Amino acid sequence: MEKIIYTLSIASVGAFIGFKLKIPAGAMIGAMFAVGIANIFGFEGELPKNLKLVAQMAIGAILGLSITKSTIIGLKEVILPAFLLVGAMLVFGLVIGFFLTRFTNMDAITAFFSSSPGGLTEMTIIGADMGGDSAKIVTMQLLRLIGTVTFFPILIKILLKYQ
Repeated sequence: MEKIIYTLSIASVGAFIGFKLKIPAGAMIGAMFAVGIANIFGFEGELPKNLKLVAQMAIGAILGLSITKSTIIGLKEVILPAFLLVGAMLVFGLVIGFFLTRFTNMDAITAFFSSSPGGLTEMTIIGADMGGDSAKIVTMQLLRLIGTVTFFPILIKILLKYQ
């Protein structure tokens, strides 16, 4: 029980720091790095086995709360573009995952979930649940997110100048 309290305390400090620094998914990333750093320096953390299930249910509930009646009604206007977008992103993610598997030492599950266009938290949890390397998935997803948030607005400004 003592290890669980220490693990949650270290995770809480990391989550707070990540949140305060306004890192994308800062609470999760901060907690992960804090516990990871503690492990590197000899801490042997522990959490209850069923906590993973609780975390998955919480994320499912958070995602479910974003679905409203107006969301469903609004689907009429975006259904075709949404299918095209989802299809293209899935194909692109699968192609990148294939290349990661082929040209790196990443296992297939880790490669595909690392290159998935889904959310950082969701892809990390699902990928880990399917046997992927959660540290690699979250790192790749975080770099994807930071790169997108950093460079996409700049690229859009450049493209709009020539429109």
